[in-house]
Amino acid sequence: MPVSISPSGLGRTALAPLTLNTVLPSLPPLPALTPVAAVQPAATVRQVLAVAADKKQPEKPVLTALTATAAAAPKMLQGQGAGLKSEAGRSFDLNAPAPVEVPVRRGKPAIQDVSFSEDVASEDQELFLDTLHRRKAGWFRGVSSMGIRLDGPVAPRLEVVSSKRSAARVDYEVGWNQGKLHLGAFRVRVQLKDLNPSFYRLPAPEPPAEKQLTLRLRKASPEGIAAFLENNGLRVLSRYQDAVKVAVTDDRTAAQAAAELTGTGIVFYATPAKLEIAQKDQVEVVFSAADENAVASVLKRHGLSVISSKDGLWRLGGDSPSVARLNSESAVLYARPVIEDIPFTRQSIVKFQPAPADEFAAYLRRSGLRVLEELGDDTYRVGFLKARAALTGIVSSVEIGSLSDEAVRSAAAGTASYKGRPWSSTEYSMNWYYAYRGLKLRGATPEQLELFEKLTAEAPVRGGGFNPWSGD
Repeated sequence: MPVSISPSGLGRTALAPLTLNTVLPSLPPLPALTPVAAVQPAATVRQVLAVAADKKQPEKPVLTALTATAAAAPKMLQGQGAGLKSEAGRSFDLNAPAPVEVPVRRGKPAIQDVSFSEDVASEDQELFLDTLHRRKAGWFRGVSSMGIRLDGPVAPRLEVVSSKRSAARVDYEVGWNQGKLHLGAFRVRVQLKDLNPSFYRLPAPEPPAEKQLTLRLRKASPEGIAAFLENNGLRVLSRYQDAVKVAVTDDRTAAQAAAELTGTGIVFYATPAKLEIAQKDQVEVVFSAADENAVASVLKRHGLSVISSKDGLWRLGGDSPSVARLNSESAVLYARPVIEDIPFTRQSIVKFQPAPADEFAAYLRRSGLRVLEELGDDTYRVGFLKARAALTGIVSSVEIGSLSDEAVRSAAAGTASYKGRPWSSTEYSMNWYYAYRGLKLRGATPEQLELFEKLTAEAPVRGGGFNPWSGD
């Protein structure tokens, strides 16, 4: 920059006169402006647009370069294997699919011994194992409610039999066992959104009928019952009051186990589920007292199985049971075969004096009598084991077959008079019952009783029907 010294000698510098070329010597000269043609007022809009279209827009080199680079980026990545590294040093692949999230399973599952059948899809297997790991509290509560003892001596084992997947859940059918004595089945529903399980009990696998029996138990604590069943190798199938249906888990059949268990420990008697006994081998017994020990002893000594028991009358079956031997038992009031073998010519309707059970049983044995039917009010239909004989110490006796057919027809006619209006069906049924019972007490034969039934059934209904407002 040129300077000059003033003649005054003051030592001050003075700037040369400034010009545009002095301040900006490196700037290029401004380009000459292109004059824009003025649009005449008469020009139309269409002419203006045509003039603008003819003018070529100036190129933008930076934008063009960026566009070309972006277009070539995928090809560059594919050619180099797309192997890049992030700022943290982890390699990733831009072309790879999104990674599948693998659940983290920490610790031991709720139940460790799990197997799957071939029908269960692999994704359903993974979901099942995942919920066992991540929802332990729900599984502990659920399997306990299904009967699985997590603190038992044998660890539970699960076998997933099938699975059914829907949009929101998967249903599994699962069998479980803790040895031969404890096993069952349940259905568990797993929600896909939160893996929470819900449990539903299913019927346990049914053992063969030859292995099932019913135990009639004496009074005992639940702990005592459970210990007895476990010690005898019995698996519980169902319970109802003091009856327990169980399955034998060893080599014994149900019949063998029943014979061994009757009268043993807390068992009053045991009956096989599959009990096929011919009627000729069945007997009906009334015991003199409700002494469970005495009854169990009789059953055990005579090898009898209980077929049914109702209102003090026991139907029993065995291998050719002896009615005579049963009637000699002090605990038996009387016994008789299911199939009667005494002809009605040796039968009578006898009303006895009231007496204690043991005295009544002794009288039957002394007199050679067998009770065939109870008619109430100390009255019985009895049969003479040998020839008919006179009885002493009784109230009354009527021989079977001593009633005439005319008496039967008269009773049927009297009963038929109640069949229809103005009587109700209840009144007719009541009169029919008393007439039929009266014929029995008067010594009617089985054929005469059938005649009464036939005559009353064939009698017409009076008045077209019964009176619905009378007695019903």
